[in-house]
Amino acid sequence: NQLKIQAFDDFFGYRALIDEVNVWVLPEIADEPAGGLMLKGPQGEEKEIESRLEEGCYYLLFDSRTHRGANQQVRDWVSYVLSPTNLVYFAEEQYQQLWFPAYGLLPRWHHARPTHCEKPAGLENLTLTFYQDHIEHRVIAGIMQQILASHQVTLKIKEISYDQWHEGEIESDIWLNSANF
Repeated sequence: NQLKIQAFDDFFGYRALIDEVNVWVLPEIADEPAGGLMLKGPQGEEKEIESRLEEGCYYLLFDSRTHRGANQQVRDWVSYVLSPTNLVYFAEEQYQQLWFPAYGLLPRWHHARPTHCEKPAGLENLTLTFYQDHIEHRVIAGIMQQILASHQVTLKIKEISYDQWHEGEIESDIWLNSANF
């Protein structure tokens, strides 16, 4: 399941030389993953700096091209109701074991946390759009739909292709995406 490529004395090229590259081949992910993956390797401080698994997060973007996405009261309320802790709380147990709340793009970054606020008058529906080939986007969207429904807000979900995403012409109040670093 692992291919390790190491530089050797006779290797030379006009590019940056990387001493070691590890390529992992992981089993196909099912629609509902039921487990996690832990990779173990040398524990030396130098190795930890040079080699790490990607860090990242899921995040929501409010689209100011729509009246709901541009409304600061809607943004504040949605940020409060769909806080990271609420999303994890309403997730199935298999996801609760793998996810943890983030309050910034990286675990060590801390942005302002949402505070309690009232639902804006007249807010009855929202549109969420995401890239269709990401399994956990569907799971997160379903959790969001459940939470918003408990507040009498209907969440319309749009799954789009990468080309549609890249064109940027789709109208949506909120966009769900992920970032890996």
